[in-house]
Amino acid sequence: MRRIRTARSALPSKEAESAIVHGVRVSGSGSAAVTVDFAGGDNPFTGGDVTGAGLVVASGVRGVDLVLPIESPAPLVRRAFRVTKPIASARLYVAGAGMPRLSINGQAVGSPLGAGFTAYDKRVLTYTHDVTALLRRGENVADAELGRGWYGLTDPNEWYFHAAPWHGEPALKAQLEIAYADGTRETVATDGSWRTVSGPTLNDSVHRGERFDARRVPAGWDVPGFRDRKWQAATLVAGPARPPRRRQFGNDRTGRFDRSGRGGGGGAGHPCL
Repeated sequence: MRRIRTARSALPSKEAESAIVHGVRVSGSGSAAVTVDFAGGDNPFTGGDVTGAGLVVASGVRGVDLVLPIESPAPLVRRAFRVTKPIASARLYVAGAGMPRLSINGQAVGSPLGAGFTAYDKRVLTYTHDVTALLRRGENVADAELGRGWYGLTDPNEWYFHAAPWHGEPALKAQLEIAYADGTRETVATDGSWRTVSGPTLNDSVHRGERFDARRVPAGWDVPGFRDRKWQAATLVAGPARPPRRRQFGNDRTGRFDRSGRGGGGGAGHPCL
């Protein structure tokens, strides 16, 4: 997140009710330089209205910052796997640093709002989902979009969540345990075999909502058969220091979570568990 210090604008007179910003360039933030000219009516700022002349900012509103969020898009992560025999049951165990939006074979699993606030230096919440009905014979895919939630909040605020000691990029630790009808078991866990790419959610916040560009959605990315060879391999990170704690949410049951140290899915520039 960066407060804008300089911009090309039409300066208003004392009687004017607004200023018009025609373009902004931000560099030196630690991220790639950002250039905004408001073409096509797009407004990446947290306020103002875009017209044909540029960004119109009302005057007379004191003590309110006009902020341009500078953060990585929410990463998409996915892992394809095959089921070759009848399934007795399947459970998905999830611990997210942030608010992951999960699905299996294109069907939503749980709710991203279930990953509520927690002090990540004290506890990490885990959730268990019965996903037996979502799996099928042949190719399957587990995937997620990693939202920031309270873990990666970048908005400057009076509670300083953006500067919390546990602050970091969104991360995911997941483990799918499949029990087959013949008594055998299989585990699909987050590790370096997951694939990732920057997604269509350009920035997101529990305070200001999200900015979503539907043109960036990879068609069919969350269903079997999608080719992710051009995506990058997941990057493994340590994640929050505290061990996971179980929590019950809605109709989902809690259960054990593997502490074996296997990592999770993310992407270059997107730390993940």
